[in-house]
Formats: sequence, structure tokens, C-alpha cells
Amino acid sequence: MRALMALTGHEIDRDIAAAAARVLDPERDQIVAVHVVHPREVQSTVNTGRLAVMDISLASSVRAKGQRPEPSFVEDSGQAVQRLEAEMRDHIEELKQDFLSDFSVEFDVIIEKDPADAIVEAAEQRAAGRIVMGTRGKRSRFSSALLGSCAADVVRRTNAPVLIVKEGTVAGVTAP
Repeated sequence: MRALMALTGHEIDRDIAAAAARVLDPERDQIVAVHVVHPREVQSTVNTGRLAVMDISLASSVRAKGQRPEPSFVEDSGQAVQRLEAEMRDHIEELKQDFLSDFSVEFDVIIEKDPADAIVEAAEQRAAGRIVMGTRGKRSRFSSALLGSCAADVVRRTNAPVLIVKEGTVAGVTAP
């Protein structure tokens, strides 16, 4: 059976991977790890991550003083996605080494505005029978009710069982 593991690219992923390793069976379960990236993150990477746009007046004053501007690398959205995928691949390899060495793990980076939509759709497309994801759980009940939660949205929108792991609760705890 396939299990979708929704990753964030943050420390909570260690808890998610540790929990998945505890509840899934490597002989029968395959893990599909997905990382959802908001399109704004790719765009901001392209616009400000590596590119320093010089004002023409600044460029002329730099040339007038005999100094050359430092070269900067330009990253388009395709390159930004490739870089994010490479970073995620490395991240998943660490998780696999630490927690998921017995599992078959594939991964995907999804560009989507709504992470809950992307997770539910990815689970449906990949016929995942389970979803494992994290929650930081740092919002008050009022702000959670007002703003919502990705984990709560996924639970409401899917028919698959969802294991929600709270940050800091699994990876550092040894199994009995």
C-alpha cells in the first residue's frame, strides 16, 4: 500500500519520518514523499534569491570610480524548481538514512498555492491509502479557527486515514 508523507523541508520532517517508520510496514508499504512549494516561494527565489539588480545610476557611479560590480547568478523559475528538487532529494536521503532505510521511498516537489489541495490531490493521484503529515500546533484555538490549518483541511478533504504528527514529539523519543 502506498503512504503519502507530506514534508515541509523543516525540522518537523524528522518527526514525520520517524512516525511513518513506526506505523508503516516496509514489507508492504511504499512511501511517496511530497513537498509542496507555494509559487510565491519560487518567484521570490528568482527575483531576490540570487539576482542583484543594479540601478543604472548606481552602475554608472561604480564604473566611474573604476570598480566593477560583483557578478551575480540569475536563476529562472525552472532552475529554481530544479534547485528545490535537489535540496529536497538531499533532505529525503537524510530522512531515509536516519529513519526510513528499510522502505521504498519516492519523492515529488509540487508547486501549488494551497498545500492541503496539493496533498489531497497527490494522495488521490498516487492511490495513497494513508497520509502522514505534521503540524506545528503553535496557534491558539482562536487563530486556528479563524485561519485554519493545513492538517485539518487535509483531514476534512480526504477519505484516507491521516496520521498527524506534532513537531518535537517523535524523532527524539526512543521506541519502547
